[in-house]
Parts: sequence; C-alpha cells; structure tokens
Amino acid sequence: RFGERATLLSGDPDVELVHVIVGGNDLLGGGLADPINTLNQAIADAVGVLHDVVAATSASVLFTGSDYLAQVPAGTTPGLVNFFLDSFVNGVAAQVAASGTLSSQVTVLNTHGLMQVHFGVPQNGIPAFDPSLPNPSLPGPTTAFADAIHLTSAGYDVLAQEVYDQFYAGVLVPEPAAGALLGLAGAAWLAGARRRAAAEALH
Repeated sequence: RFGERATLLSGDPDVELVHVIVGGNDLLGGGLADPINTLNQAIADAVGVLHDVVAATSASVLFTGSDYLAQVPAGTTPGLVNFFLDSFVNGVAAQVAASGTLSSQVTVLNTHGLMQVHFGVPQNGIPAFDPSLPNPSLPGPTTAFADAIHLTSAGYDVLAQEVYDQFYAGVLVPEPAAGALLGLAGAAWLAGARRRAAAEALH
C-alpha cells in the first residue's frame, strides 16, 4: 500500500524532504509470539518502503521510530518491548548503511528513550534528566503520553525539536529573510507534521 503512495512522489518535483515514522503500536500490533520472525519481517518491510521512496524521489529521507511506550502489551515487559523497538530501528539503520542506493539519501535516527530523558519515569520515581536515563528496561513516562499510544503536545514538541536538531536543521537551507522565522517556528511546525504523520500511520 505504501509503495503505491510512494509513487506519488515522482509526480511532485518540489518534494525536498520525506519523513517516514513507524510507531511502536504498529510494530507490536501482531504481538510478539514469534519476536525474531516479527522483527526480521518488520525490518524487511521498512527497508522495502525506503527503497520505494528513494526510487520515486531524490528528496532527503529521514526514518525514525517514535519512542518507548508507557504501557506495553499484556504478556510482555518493557525490557522485551524496548529491545524489540531498538532492534527494529537499529536493524533498519544497518541495512541502510549497507546499501549504496539508500545510504546516500536516507538518514536513520533512533529517538527511543527521548521521553524518558526529558520527562523522567515518574511512575518509577525517576526525575527528568536523571543520569540513569534513557534506560530500555523501563517504560516510557506516563506524563509524556496522552493515551497508551500517542504523545502529549509537550512530548511531540520534544520529539520535533530532536529531529529538527539532528536532521532538518542540516538539510533545510532557508532564504536569509526566512531564517529567523524558521528558527522561531521550526519546532512547532514539525510537531504538527509529526501529529499528522502519526495519525496517517494509524489508518
């Protein structure tokens, strides 16, 4: 389905950036009864999507996950789920790095644990910016999630700022007159884009 959508990019020469995000709820929707096969299939699917995007456009591409979940599926533990999420993003990164086709155009960022650092893990009594964080054996902070899946506005702002600092700031080259405006509005714009991307990924 995404491959069909990716071909739409070839008809839009003005596209400069593509951000592909896969949330933990999407990865874990089928459960972890067979985690190795599930992981390998998820990595293969994601890399296939990236090949579709790269084939359709010369735009810079960013691939990320979202973050550790505050509530993990029944029958699992935060350690197992977070190991799976990290292995997914890191597995995609390894395949991108090994591919001449993808590596010149795709950047992969692992943003897992970002919410822990900025919000702490209050349900475990750990404050924000504690030196023990991020800790993949712990859940995401309940204060950063509006529900079991989606971040709060403050959480999305943190994620948006991180991807802006790590990726967008390096590939966006604004006109001098627009530079100040982009600097002021960049995080807010990215937060809105992140919300829209998350909503689309769920449909």
